[in-house]
Amino acid sequence: MTTRATASGTTPIGEGSRLAPAGKEWDAIRVTRIVGLQAIRSLGARTGPVIMDPAARVMYFLVPPGSTSSWEHLPQSTALSETNHVVLPPKHKHTPPGPYWLIAEQQPLADTHALRRALEEVLQTSPVASPDPRLNLARLTFNQVKGYNCALCGTRLVTDRSLGFHSTDTGVGVHVNVPSLVRMKRDSC
Repeated sequence: MTTRATASGTTPIGEGSRLAPAGKEWDAIRVTRIVGLQAIRSLGARTGPVIMDPAARVMYFLVPPGSTSSWEHLPQSTALSETNHVVLPPKHKHTPPGPYWLIAEQQPLADTHALRRALEEVLQTSPVASPDPRLNLARLTFNQVKGYNCALCGTRLVTDRSLGFHSTDTGVGVHVNVPSLVRMKRDSC
């Protein structure tokens, strides 16, 4: 299959998604989901557009182009600019499967310095959760560590699960069906 870049430099990749170069209209900061969701809570309305990639378990904050050139090492984050590409979901896609908009593309781009401060705050204050007493960390498989299998019983987790949603009125929320899925899973472990 041959793909061609459009006039804006994006390349369609199916299902309405497109591969877009960073460094032109925006740069991106890629972070792990848990750190990103906590940073959104801290940033509030200043968050800007955010793409969730459930398969890779990461999210992308879109920031002004060129603003990541001075991004120094920060654990669990990567600055993406001119030599990188990001999969942009269709404007209307707000749920999995595949990448989706956690916060709509129409929002103004996030302030890079405010995002960095929020990420630093999250990384400095993140409490280490006490593990479930049934969890033997020494015996976890690669698939359990990556989240492909249940960490407690090893059952394969086969569907994308939306972590939640964000609205400017209420902030970060959880989809109604997530707790019931967790409850069912915990009861079976």
